[in-house]
Amino acid sequence: MSIYSEITFARKIIFWVLLAFYIITLPILLMFAFGITLEPRGNKPVIRTGILEVSSRPSGSLIKINGKSVKEKTPAVIENMKPGIYTITLVKDKYRSWEARVEIKADSVTHLDSVILFPQRLKQKSLLIKPFRNFIPFANGEYALLLSDSVNNISFYDIKSGTILEKPEELATYDDYVIIKVENVPSSDLVFLFLLGAEGISVIGLDTQMGKLRIQELTEKFETLPDKILWYSPYLDMIYFLKGETLYSIGKNDESTRNLIASSVIGTGYYKNSFFYMLQNGKIFEINRLGIKLPHIKIEEEKIRRYFGGGKNLTIFYAEGKKIGIFLKEERKLLIVSPERELTWAGITGEEVDVERDRILLWTEKGVGTINIPDRFLDSELPEVNWYLNAIEKINPIGPIGNNSHFLFSREGKIIAKPILPKTQGKEYEIVEGLPKEKIYYSEETGKLVMVKPAKGQIRSLKIIPEKGFSVSKIIK
Repeated sequence: MSIYSEITFARKIIFWVLLAFYIITLPILLMFAFGITLEPRGNKPVIRTGILEVSSRPSGSLIKINGKSVKEKTPAVIENMKPGIYTITLVKDKYRSWEARVEIKADSVTHLDSVILFPQRLKQKSLLIKPFRNFIPFANGEYALLLSDSVNNISFYDIKSGTILEKPEELATYDDYVIIKVENVPSSDLVFLFLLGAEGISVIGLDTQMGKLRIQELTEKFETLPDKILWYSPYLDMIYFLKGETLYSIGKNDESTRNLIASSVIGTGYYKNSFFYMLQNGKIFEINRLGIKLPHIKIEEEKIRRYFGGGKNLTIFYAEGKKIGIFLKEERKLLIVSPERELTWAGITGEEVDVERDRILLWTEKGVGTINIPDRFLDSELPEVNWYLNAIEKINPIGPIGNNSHFLFSREGKIIAKPILPKTQGKEYEIVEGLPKEKIYYSEETGKLVMVKPAKGQIRSLKIIPEKGFSVSKIIK
């Protein structure tokens, strides 16, 4: 056999060996890519797997699965996990370990996002000032108004630094006015002060720009005091407010003192730069940032999954076709309205819509749970509540924190955090012990708990979340 023939024969051997290897390994690679593993000795030789995504605050936490460390640190994606219940532990130096039992399902991703590792030592800052009447946070979560009876005696608290801010010089113009009403409107970063002076009822807005307080003189005067300010449009310098069940608007440049928008209003809400209101006949209207009134016919024409927000006495959280999910605040019950029937779930003391996870958080005096927002509402049944905490003893709910990943409540003089992530059952974490009777607030933007005794002029703040807050800022009482 010539050298050429030997080389040709060797090439053929290599080709067929590689082809056989390719044919054998290709199905295995494809199964691996599609999340399928082989268990030749098990009852099921082929198993479809799931994925675990983990992120934490702070990042860089060590991940343990059933007590064994993995090479990845948060944030991490762990693939090809067999379906089942796992104990997931996150560990980082100077922070308390986080642990929960997590369910992994085949062909699905389990998200452990926004997991909070609480510091082993909390930094506390205390402030003692002259007594004040009330502590009113700004919607941006960075500042608070310390309210007294007159404009001359009010002051401002910087939650991030734990210090008192200088009052804007323009506020001195209103020193002789009496404060008769304060409104904190969720649709803006303004706190509205209704003032009684010689010329009647005036309203000013307190705003924060570049970390500095400023005054916005919004209107000349009101004829009567409104029941509730619902919306403020900075584009039009226009306030929308309720008096009874009637919706009005008033602007600085209006010739009239108020403009009638609608009667028989039973609910209101917000979404981005729009304001919604609902009438007794079930019709919903939208007022956009330009002040244009639009009948919201598209609710009947297409699926809408979005949060309209809080209002006078209800929250509209979801709509599809003619079916609208509503939370009635006064009656503390969940209502699904459709042309055929109404379904209720009662006993709720608070709610929060978790837009990112398509669910509604609900809490009572004894429990914390969630309802998943379905793709379609079923006429036959009300969505079930998944309880993360169903206590025998009464709790004092504070609210969700960390992008709705944990829930804060107080019990027996302690502030406790409970994980409320989907497919997860985590243990409780005691944040503060020996808690006196104080008003408790949480600022998502700063990651701080603020405990207040207005009559004694005491303000204490505790940093409980290590890094900067999430993009959605909120303050929860």
